[in-house]
Amino acid sequence: MRSRRWLVVGVTLVAVAAILSGCGGREGDDDPSPSPSASGSGDYAEIAQAKGLPQISVDGPTGSPITWRLPAGTRPGDPVGVTQRFLTLYMHAGTPGADPEPALATSVAANDGWLPQLRSRLIDPDEDGDEPRQGPLWVWLDAADEQGDRATVRGCADVAYFRPEGQSSPADPAAQAWYTELERGEDVDGRTVWKVSRFNAGPVRESDAFEARCPAWAKHRP
Repeated sequence: MRSRRWLVVGVTLVAVAAILSGCGGREGDDDPSPSPSASGSGDYAEIAQAKGLPQISVDGPTGSPITWRLPAGTRPGDPVGVTQRFLTLYMHAGTPGADPEPALATSVAANDGWLPQLRSRLIDPDEDGDEPRQGPLWVWLDAADEQGDRATVRGCADVAYFRPEGQSSPADPAAQAWYTELERGEDVDGRTVWKVSRFNAGPVRESDAFEARCPAWAKHRP
């Protein structure tokens, strides 16, 4: 079995924050989003969001499912729905049983934001040599904060059982805070859609009202 590149969710969430610091921090963080490392359109196959979203299974593959807690009325093309599908692709790139088409990245990630990173991850999950991980995830996404053509979606993830093969002990702490920024713009088919421009994961901040609720929620068992 080939090795698989995963989001590194180590025993300590500090390691995750350090590894993902290049992904763009949450609002107010010092680290800016990185410049895209590859051109977005023209060099690779593209899938419009209207065709791509139905192809992304938010349930996850067998053995590594995702259980979601979403705001009432969430739809695939709204900021929360797009974030949900972006996270599904990102977390399961290289996962046994999941082999998403790299072109699906264009349906959820912005050309001037996260598209190069997500597409690269789907094309070559082994690129960074991260230790393979699998197992169930639980993700709670808060309602989107929309400000014109910009939106933010905050999340809480229980990553206790998303771990390397052969590791029997759950990750501690299990709770992790996720932060996603989206922008609204023209899709490859000319439609106006939401896409992810920045994403970051890190330790829960007890000073934040939403994140402070995460540790008590992140106590699931398979």
